[in-house]
Amino acid sequence: MSIDQSVVFAVLIVTLVLFITEKWRYDVVAFMALMAVTLTGIVPADQAFIGFGHAAAITVAAVLVLSRALRNSGVIDLLAGWTSRRSQELLKQGNWAAYGEELKKVEGLLKEMQKVP
Repeated sequence: MSIDQSVVFAVLIVTLVLFITEKWRYDVVAFMALMAVTLTGIVPADQAFIGFGHAAAITVAAVLVLSRALRNSGVIDLLAGWTSRRSQELLKQGNWAAYGEELKKVEGLLKEMQKVP
């Protein structure tokens, strides 16, 4: 194993540990990992930030912003509460068909959310 490979492996391990322990925010950890491989010369400095202009990175950032906005506004809690109450009502009534339909609606919503270009 070369020195570059060892450095990349060490950075990955440290990054994963920091992600799992959640001691620091994920964006800070990711930036530190990028800086580590850039300062060691593994990633050329002129190419270190090129990936942030890719459509996938912009889409992920937009999804993170939207999901935080929905959570902070209370929309997620409102929908989760309504869905929970509705499901409990249907199960108490023994209306399994309607319960299945509710699950299909949630499934459809989740499928739509996964359609990321």
